[in-house]
Amino acid sequence: AVSYHIPFTKADDVSDPDEPLRLRAMSRLRALLKEAEFFGSEIIVLHPSTEPVNQNLRREHIAQLRKSMTEVEDEIRQKNLRVALEMLPRQCMGNTLADISRMLEGFSDVFGCCLDVNHLMGQYSLIPSIVRDLGPKLVTLHISDYDGIDERHWMPGMGVIDWKAFLEALSDIGYRGP
Repeated sequence: AVSYHIPFTKADDVSDPDEPLRLRAMSRLRALLKEAEFFGSEIIVLHPSTEPVNQNLRREHIAQLRKSMTEVEDEIRQKNLRVALEMLPRQCMGNTLADISRMLEGFSDVFGCCLDVNHLMGQYSLIPSIVRDLGPKLVTLHISDYDGIDERHWMPGMGVIDWKAFLEALSDIGYRGP
């Protein structure tokens, strides 16, 4: 499967609580969907927010993201694409399984998750259970190792991730994505 990663600048934040900024980001997203379609992409990787996120506005970000997802779902389906919301680090949106689950709740399989194992920070020991909990919502992966504190993007085996347990979890859910 060919994936296309949407830029993750402030201008591309479809979760922005400021409605005119969200609408501008949606316009950019629609243009990028056409580009992804041109390149034969099957999966769109989308950041649920930019960084930093005002922690007092998390609820508003989720509401705006879900609004954006609802508005674009038919277009994505017509283009035979899937959108994978990327799990993000630190205080970003989508930094926990619970956050991603709230974002995806009630949506069709047009929407799923991109698990970037490097973004889980101190949650690295939970990677196998996160994989199992995501199940069929796990659409694509970003793979690299790290020190369990911050992003490092090391080669697998150089950091703290239990790769054997991770691969077993992928096998348990029948993961076949990129």
